[in-house]
Amino acid sequence: GSTGAVGGAAGTAGAAGAAGVGAAAGVGGVAGVAGVGGVAGALVCNTLFYRDADSDGWGAANDTVTDCNAPTGYVDVAGDCNDADPNNWVSCASCRDRDADGHFAGCDAYITIKGLDCDDLRPWINKDMVDAPPLFTGDTEDWDCNGVDVSVDESVGAFVSPQGDDANNGTRSAPVRTLRRGIELAESHQLYAVFVAAGSYSEDVHTSVSLFGGYDPDTWERDALTHVTRLVAPSDGAVHVDSGSKLALQGFEVQGASVTTATSSSPVRATNATVVVHSVRISGGNNNTAWGEVAAFTANNTNAFIVKSDVYSGTAGKGTFGVRATSGWVYLEASSVSMSQVTPATTSAGVSIAGGRGTFWASSVIGGRAVSTYGILAESSKGLDVRESSVHSGTSLSEWTGQDATPAGCVGLKVSGGTTSVTSSVVMSAETGTQCYASRAIDSASSIALINALVHAGTADSGAGLRQTSGQSLIVGSTLIANDGPSGSAWELGTGSIGIALNSIFQFHADTGISASGTVQSLFNDIWSPTSNCLVKGASSACAQTAQAVDSSYCLLATCGNISQDPEFDSSLQISDDSPCVNAGLDPTPWFSGPIVDLNGQLRPLGGRYDQGAFEVK
Repeated sequence: GSTGAVGGAAGTAGAAGAAGVGAAAGVGGVAGVAGVGGVAGALVCNTLFYRDADSDGWGAANDTVTDCNAPTGYVDVAGDCNDADPNNWVSCASCRDRDADGHFAGCDAYITIKGLDCDDLRPWINKDMVDAPPLFTGDTEDWDCNGVDVSVDESVGAFVSPQGDDANNGTRSAPVRTLRRGIELAESHQLYAVFVAAGSYSEDVHTSVSLFGGYDPDTWERDALTHVTRLVAPSDGAVHVDSGSKLALQGFEVQGASVTTATSSSPVRATNATVVVHSVRISGGNNNTAWGEVAAFTANNTNAFIVKSDVYSGTAGKGTFGVRATSGWVYLEASSVSMSQVTPATTSAGVSIAGGRGTFWASSVIGGRAVSTYGILAESSKGLDVRESSVHSGTSLSEWTGQDATPAGCVGLKVSGGTTSVTSSVVMSAETGTQCYASRAIDSASSIALINALVHAGTADSGAGLRQTSGQSLIVGSTLIANDGPSGSAWELGTGSIGIALNSIFQFHADTGISASGTVQSLFNDIWSPTSNCLVKGASSACAQTAQAVDSSYCLLATCGNISQDPEFDSSLQISDDSPCVNAGLDPTPWFSGPIVDLNGQLRPLGGRYDQGAFEVK
């Protein structure tokens, strides 16, 4: 900014006033502070102040007063682009909040009132989040960005040990015996947490405070792998997070019960809460009631951050779920969700989200054995983001006989509503053989983007790599493979849907590569089958049988670059060095401007041009 005006004139016997200080870069210069004259000089009050209607510390440049001191509602810093919105400070330019937690890292443009973020990749790390003591020696994670770990002492929490006694006061030297009593002491004394020593605790507890396991009962040193702390559900639940709570559950093994009375069982439950489940193993147990359901973790209107944890569903007749959520946000990082592939259910989903949002980063999700099985089932979604993850359906119960309602079959990812992105991830129908009625890697009734994704439909008689029934889709640098059976396609677009694909491989078998009842644009793709020449089937059921026909009918560019040749996959579905897909793509920047890396984490392109498919080889 410009240098501030020179301060007020000196008094008769006084020295000259000091020069004013300029405003921050990009903001108009702030007027200089008035110089104070000498002993005999007059005080000149011409400091400029700006109206700050939204009390965010930044004022509106067009609403000013001059005075010696700031009047109520005024500040000495200008540049608020919207003085009615406390979240807009210096400029209305957009600054990316990569982890969508409302905190921005290193941003001098659009900043929320919540302030800066010390980790803009992980939404469970910011200054409004809970914190945890070190999980082991050398653990440096700082969840609440304050640079200080949670202290393991009586001023912070109550202590629980198998060697304790509930008549004790719950201190480090005199711990209590039960988790329930530890929670009572922590809540009644307004403490932050309960520290739990290694051992087995068979309890059903409700809590509003954080629970930290993995402690040596003698020294209270922590190592959750060595000092295993196990919570065993005596009935249909083990840990119930109280409504309105914000807490952490860290360093435990949680085991669900074998339930014979309650039709719905879940060892960990949360409603209207924020929960960080960190370094926890949850097993849902078994629900043995007729038409019973089991979920390892149930979250209702809750922000559930599942980090470095393993979740297993257990078994039930009607439904099995690893994580089952309504509303809220389910976030998985470096975690796995797996399901029973032995005892069948009617419906199974590794993660089921109804009316909420989901984020999956560096995680694995597998559905269970069922008539209708899903890796991820997101209905009425508020947004779904799958990054660097693996998502598989389970296996089917049996081939459909036509006697009952048509099952969904084996679906890796099924989503409706919102927008969905799948980046640097693998999504598959895990079905082997012909037992599954239909197999689809992705079944989408939302707008969806596939970036560097590998999508495989499995082996059922019918299905699709990507079935898109509505919305818009963008496919960049991905590999889509149809089911092995006689009916199906690599990409199926329903009536009214719109899709653009570039630098991708569509491999199919007996039916068609792209079934386009909607509108499709194909740019620099390889569409190939070893047995069929119907590369793209339009709404009229007419087939484009050559790459040139695809260029003519399904591309608006002057140069379209589509080919139809064997991509020469290896066993991991990577193309060979001699594949015709090498250097056969184009710069995707006009359609996608983010960083491009392949499924091996290599920055694209290599060798000057982009390869087709999910892997870059040159």
